[in-house]
Amino acid sequence: MSSEEKIWDSFKYFLDRALPVCEEADVRLALHPNDPPVPDVCGVPSLIWNTECYKKAFALAGNSPYLGMKMCVGCWLESENFGDLMEDIRTFTEQGKIFVVHFRNVSGTMPYFEETLLEDGYGDMHAILEQLARCGYDGPLNIDHSFFNPDGKGMSKISEAYFLGYLKGMLGGLERRLKLEKENGGKRA
Repeated sequence: MSSEEKIWDSFKYFLDRALPVCEEADVRLALHPNDPPVPDVCGVPSLIWNTECYKKAFALAGNSPYLGMKMCVGCWLESENFGDLMEDIRTFTEQGKIFVVHFRNVSGTMPYFEETLLEDGYGDMHAILEQLARCGYDGPLNIDHSFFNPDGKGMSKISEAYFLGYLKGMLGGLERRLKLEKENGGKRA
């Protein structure tokens, strides 16, 4: 048995024991992809590193409503091989599998990328946010990895405030645009 088969067998073992407890306690498990999303790290296989891995995990769980994803937009953007972000938002929202979204932009794809401000990366965060809304996602939306204090001691409150303010502005603009559309009989504003 390969190392990859072993990790999936171990995951199935975990699911068989954890999901009944989750159901009883009404607790949902959200899988975050490996970051960066690569097939293995130092020879150890990664469990979740692309869209197909999520599909496999959900199938192993019998598509239980108690197993879903923490959709890390940054991971989708980091890897050209992760999957089609906009299509995956649609598919996984329809299936009720997105439990929380990590909202992050990056400068480019692997092997060389940096996490950026929402407006500075290559991802079109406005389009991604709009796709989430149009597909009916209504769960938590978290800023992901605000920047550290210059002294390296913890996350910067200024950075968090900037990210949250920028995101709030994006959400407000999108909300107004969708409201105008509704008032105009569904015509996109």
